[in-house]
Amino acid sequence: MIDGTEHPITRPQDREKQKQNYSGKKKRHTRKHSAAVDQTKRILVLSKALLRE
Repeated sequence: MIDGTEHPITRPQDREKQKQNYSGKKKRHTRKHSAAVDQTKRILVLSKALLRE
């Protein structure tokens, strides 16, 4: 199974970075990660943090 998750981060000081990292869904600044897990819920792959654009 492949899924994505958002992890909270400290609010960036730069205004442009604030816009890139704000999640309207979570109502806070986050970074997105994608993960692949097997049937026993063991993490097989975890991506680097992705920036929104």
